[in-house]
Amino acid sequence: MKNKLGIITILILTVALVAGLVLVRRNQDARKSAYFAQSRVYLMPTEFEMNVGEEKMVHLYVDTGSIVGGDGELARIQSIQTQICFSDKIAVAVENSRDNLENAISYNAENGFEDVALARLETTDEGRNCLNLAIVSDSFDNLKSGVVDVGSIKFKGVVEGGGTISITQDKTTVSGENVNDSLDKEIKVETVEGVSFQIKTGGVEPTITVEPTVTEAPTGNWPVLNFKVAFRDIKAEAKCGLGDQNKVSIIALAANGTKKAYENVAVIKTDEKNSDGMGIYQGRIELRDFNYMDNVAIFVKGPRDLQWKYGKNNQDGFYDKAGGELTGLTKDENSPVKDFSEFPLIPGDISGATEGVQDGQIDGRDFSLVKARGAPGVKADDGTFVLTDLDGDCMTISLDYIHLLNSIKEKQEQIY
Repeated sequence: MKNKLGIITILILTVALVAGLVLVRRNQDARKSAYFAQSRVYLMPTEFEMNVGEEKMVHLYVDTGSIVGGDGELARIQSIQTQICFSDKIAVAVENSRDNLENAISYNAENGFEDVALARLETTDEGRNCLNLAIVSDSFDNLKSGVVDVGSIKFKGVVEGGGTISITQDKTTVSGENVNDSLDKEIKVETVEGVSFQIKTGGVEPTITVEPTVTEAPTGNWPVLNFKVAFRDIKAEAKCGLGDQNKVSIIALAANGTKKAYENVAVIKTDEKNSDGMGIYQGRIELRDFNYMDNVAIFVKGPRDLQWKYGKNNQDGFYDKAGGELTGLTKDENSPVKDFSEFPLIPGDISGATEGVQDGQIDGRDFSLVKARGAPGVKADDGTFVLTDLDGDCMTISLDYIHLLNSIKEKQEQIY
């Protein structure tokens, strides 16, 4: 009898255990579909106006709801991954480099966030530009609940007109701390809300003013490069070429492959012109941390130009050799001047995946921006740097399209 009862008991317990496991699995599946809390993701301000060339900070917010079964306690947010899309009237205000987004995107440390884990720009099949973004925290100590300012994105006006900055809901996920289940962290994104904007020109041709960089006196510790350059379609008499001063980027290359890059190198317009009548600009840079004075090559990139390689003095054509032949650099300000003006920089690289940000190519994106900013008869002030004015006549007109079409065949800048 005991053995019989024992067997029955075991059978009952086994059935109960199986049933319990099924119930647990069902409950787990139900919880996974229900999330442990809900949230609203939105941008602020809800609408704004600005002029072409101006910048505006747009803040990303998450409004967290109550934890399921948490007696009204609000969920605390730990991370958000999202996609923010916008029209070609506006762009993320990237500085210095097309790959450098750190100056345009920030996380809110006061609300517990510690890193921008993902920041990548892409263009959708529909032609909209999208920022894929993730902002995270690695700890639970300072996480906030309720209405939380996660971080901000700096946008700039590109072209006159209106549009929206939207959040892609199915590409937005939010996670947080769940006091009831340490493994269940996903917060349902119930709604998303974007913003609307209006870009105005104020009746003036869109311009980008570039402040000159002061050339510091050489320290005497490194080679000094004095150089001359020209810009293919900017004649000596141009009033809006690069203004009185502007900037170029320089890369120095040694025979052993050592490279050093220098940004914001000031160039000043001289009274000289090359054999084609283009204005000559002169600059100087101390090649700090680059201890080579012979067999050197220099790469130069202008603010709207492809990067060209200069491997010898008085170069008048494409340099297709490895290394370089520049020699005789000294460590004082009277280092010999290297003249590259007979092989001018090629204009047209004015836009990439982000409007107005160079990408090392001249293609349809550049043409689209010139076309969008074309305003026949609207003249900028003399000495103004106008991004899409490729010949320095202070206007963006059909002639600039021709200059750009002449440049498209070049396609790629020199990088080696």
